[in-house]
Amino acid sequence: ILNEKKIGGILCESKIRNGKSKNIVIGIGLNVNQEDKDIQDLNILNAGSLKGEYNTMFKREEIISSILNSLESLLMFFPNNKSSIIHDWERSCLHLNKTIELTIDSKKVKGVFIELGNNGCGIVDIDGKLIDISSATIS
Repeated sequence: ILNEKKIGGILCESKIRNGKSKNIVIGIGLNVNQEDKDIQDLNILNAGSLKGEYNTMFKREEIISSILNSLESLLMFFPNNKSSIIHDWERSCLHLNKTIELTIDSKKVKGVFIELGNNGCGIVDIDGKLIDISSATIS
């Protein structure tokens, strides 16, 4: 999130056995040098790109390198630093304690995004019931 615009997203999946991480799959999408017109054509509310926000072209290789270096230091201590990662994520989350609309199995539902659970799932209050959300589209 940059200037209240979503410029990227992250999807993570991990397997933990005997308290140790066996594997982690991380997918990262980042709008880097897209023109404002291209972003608008996507018809996604509050979407943006680095170029659109800073009015300059970026070198993707430098961005990827910086991201990988940061991730490496986090992953070296995972899962022991899991609570710190969750805390940092929640501090940056724009939809924390706000009503969101989710698309789950092609159905749209509304709820309040409460927090990230210890398992990394989003916890959403839907009609007074706390639901773990591991996969959904949030709008």
